[in-house]
Amino acid sequence: MNGGNRKQDYDPNMEARLAKVEQDVADLKVAVKVIQETMATRTDIESLRTQIEALKAYFEARQTRMLMWIISAVFFAQLLPLIARHFS
Repeated sequence: MNGGNRKQDYDPNMEARLAKVEQDVADLKVAVKVIQETMATRTDIESLRTQIEALKAYFEARQTRMLMWIISAVFFAQLLPLIARHFS
């Protein structure tokens, strides 16, 4: 500290640096607020899980129906020539 002489300890850039830190903190506060406002809650996640499970069940049921239609179509496609020969 050079014998307590405060003029030599003064950094003229300190005020500008401190102003920048204060602005950065203010910017961070805004960013955190935006994140908090748009962040999903546990309730949101549970709701999504419920919707996903419902969609899975819906598509599994559709898949079973589609498979039954395909099997039926293949089966009848094999029977049609026999039926056509029988009635010819």
